[in-house]
Amino acid sequence: MRLLKYVTKRMITNPYLLFWGVGFLIFWEIIGAFVESSSIPKVVYAEEYYTASWYGIIITLSSSALGVSINYVLSYQTGGLPHLFRYSRLTPKYYLSSTYIGMGVVNLILSIVMLATTYLLFGIKFGFSEAIPKSFPLLLITALIAGLFYTALSFNLSMLTLKTSRKMENLIDFIPLVLGYLFGFSYLYANAGYVFAFSPFSEVAMLGISGFTGSNPPIYTIQQTNPQQTITFVYPLLGLILWTLALSGVAVFNLRKLYYKPLEEGKTI
Repeated sequence: MRLLKYVTKRMITNPYLLFWGVGFLIFWEIIGAFVESSSIPKVVYAEEYYTASWYGIIITLSSSALGVSINYVLSYQTGGLPHLFRYSRLTPKYYLSSTYIGMGVVNLILSIVMLATTYLLFGIKFGFSEAIPKSFPLLLITALIAGLFYTALSFNLSMLTLKTSRKMENLIDFIPLVLGYLFGFSYLYANAGYVFAFSPFSEVAMLGISGFTGSNPPIYTIQQTNPQQTITFVYPLLGLILWTLALSGVAVFNLRKLYYKPLEEGKTI
């Protein structure tokens, strides 16, 4: 319980997470609501769908920022974990479960904050009736699973740092954010067909859109005001769950083979 509280408090008060996962994304929301929206046609569902599309991207980027913060925390913890597992009462199972639960809760809080800012900003622009989400349960489930996915991904990236060199830590730690932006904005501005349905980053965006509109998400969003090419939300939901389970299995395997690599290695020339 102490570890769970520590992880949750440490992450929710992380200044980098608050900047990249909240503040910077509010800036993007302002751009989406008051600048990019000038091209939205006055047709039925266009404004609602546009708002949902932006929320799908925002929740993807917010979760990606959480992934970077998790990487930094784990990079400091993994060095001492082999000794703790061997000489203390801490077990890999307890450490993993506490971290997973803590990160799920943190991402849930982030998602609620971004949902509130989306409702406020896009509600001011289009009217609050157009900016209210239709399926809160799906949005909450998406936020929770996305938090678990990025936690699993971060565990494996931290293990990759240990297996290569801590000198590559800064490069590896930002992989979740880079992939989040790459797939997030590609899903928003490109038509790649069903390719996005196999990407966990795009699947988060799809589920965000589906939860916001209460209908199935589109396979791409560009130049669609009332999308006809959709995919049932069950597929991206199952896909995200499978990605999380697969990465979690690899993380458990790697955690059992964890060995000590000093933090000072990343500071040596």
